[in-house]
Amino acid sequence: MEIAIADTLGNYRPQINTWLATRPPAAGANMPALRFNPGIGDLGIAYELDAALGRAVQVTDPLETCLVVVKSDGHGGFIVQTAYPVR
Repeated sequence: MEIAIADTLGNYRPQINTWLATRPPAAGANMPALRFNPGIGDLGIAYELDAALGRAVQVTDPLETCLVVVKSDGHGGFIVQTAYPVR
């Protein structure tokens, strides 16, 4: 998953730099979520709520896309707030 996160950040580096430079966000401000398929196959296991069963069930589709949320650190940089595989 770390490779997928790094690839996603690399793919969006120009947009991240623009976000940080053009309107310096306040500390804690989130950039819109970044979605990228790094082309390395299934990234992990996920669960979702099955309303009919009333419980979580494992997602059976391959999770090949990485979703990354970056947050401003208030000093011209950012941190990864969360990242996880999605359909």
